[in-house]
Amino acid sequence: MGRDGSIDWLCWPHFDSDACFAAVLGTSEDGRWQIAPKDKAAKVTRRYRPDTLILEMLFETADGAATLIDFMPPRGGSSHLLRLLVGERGEVELHDELILRFGYSAMVPWVTRIDDHAMRAVAGLDMVVLHSSAPFRGEHFRTVGDFSINAGEKKSFGLSSALSHKELPEADTDALSWWRRPGGRSARLRKRRARLFEQREGGINTGPRGIPRVASNGHGRVSAAQEERRPASAATATHAQFAQQAFEIRVFPAIGIISIFRV
Repeated sequence: MGRDGSIDWLCWPHFDSDACFAAVLGTSEDGRWQIAPKDKAAKVTRRYRPDTLILEMLFETADGAATLIDFMPPRGGSSHLLRLLVGERGEVELHDELILRFGYSAMVPWVTRIDDHAMRAVAGLDMVVLHSSAPFRGEHFRTVGDFSINAGEKKSFGLSSALSHKELPEADTDALSWWRRPGGRSARLRKRRARLFEQREGGINTGPRGIPRVASNGHGRVSAAQEERRPASAATATHAQFAQQAFEIRVFPAIGIISIFRV
């Protein structure tokens, strides 16, 4: 996740699946999902909501402010990536750009529109469904949209992953409330996450095709291994090339979530 509102890395539906967003190792053409103000001088502030893995990013421009909320709800039959946009004050003009490239950017999916607010992208057995309350259109093998949000308004965006021969997945619209429950499994996972932050355990758990893999052993130590096979994609980087880039990486093995931020 970059400060520009772009999700640049996503292996889906599992940690060892091929990446459908790989811009972190190449360019935007290798796959990403960006929602950001058109004003490039916008001030950006980020934080996690207390005791959650919900990331809030506040965009402030000369004309207004809006908050982008990103999170992945607990998995059911499918995996979901949800983004909510909330107008805080004034009016903010934004641009939405979704570039799906399956197989570490090796495959451009076949995209079909389901209705005015949904589309489906398929490449082999992989399928991703986009639901958006903002208008979007196809443009140069991308899905893009231009819109504005005013104070008090809300817009929702969701990506869902499933096998292409299965029924279309639907995200849990009440997923935010899972993090607010006072007890039960969610509370235990939140406490586990806090302990992981304190111990500074961490690592990278990515696909097996030549991209470095670092795994936490539960004792604050990590081990790294580089696979011999490398994908043919231009998004591929060697371990050394990856290490030269500046990122903040947090892993939560008990929850199954990894956060990667550009520094």
